[in-house]
Amino acid sequence: MNRFSMGFFALLLVSTPHLDAQTEDGFYVELDAGLSLVSDFTTVKFDGGANFGGALGYRFLHHYRGEVNISTRNADVDTVGGVAGFGDLKVTVFMANVYYDFDLGSSLKPYLGVGAGVGTDELNYATDPMDPFPLGFDGGDLAWNLMVGASYRIHEGIDLSFGYRYLGVLEVFDDNLKIHEFLMGVRYHF
Repeated sequence: MNRFSMGFFALLLVSTPHLDAQTEDGFYVELDAGLSLVSDFTTVKFDGGANFGGALGYRFLHHYRGEVNISTRNADVDTVGGVAGFGDLKVTVFMANVYYDFDLGSSLKPYLGVGAGVGTDELNYATDPMDPFPLGFDGGDLAWNLMVGASYRIHEGIDLSFGYRYLGVLEVFDDNLKIHEFLMGVRYHF
């Protein structure tokens, strides 16, 4: 994290009036989007991609959140066997997540989270863009994720969230799929 980012978050922490220190328990919805970086397979390497998702959750005991989440991400194929490749990878996951929100006595609340679920995946690739029969795989298996980040209360009942998610999907195309994601979201408590 560079000095500008650290200074920006420190300024937010000390200069913003405190909004709703004791966040009420109850339901929330969240939408998020961000950047996905897919770890390469043995022969297929990927470019960065985008992810989109949404969640329905419930805050309880003022610090805990449980949610069901669906998200999807896409990444273009960069190379196949060391030569230029064409195609894409699409991964969709259905997760049950649990979070702990740290109360710093301000509008900024760091969080840690963990979750498990299932993932579906589809990979299509070729080394010739004109190939009418590209190679392809699809399937699904168990998925898990770890999350760290922070939310920032911008208005009563509305939070912006910024975070990192490590997503793993087991045994995808004879390899475990590993994805690093950087997310921004909006959460509405009702």
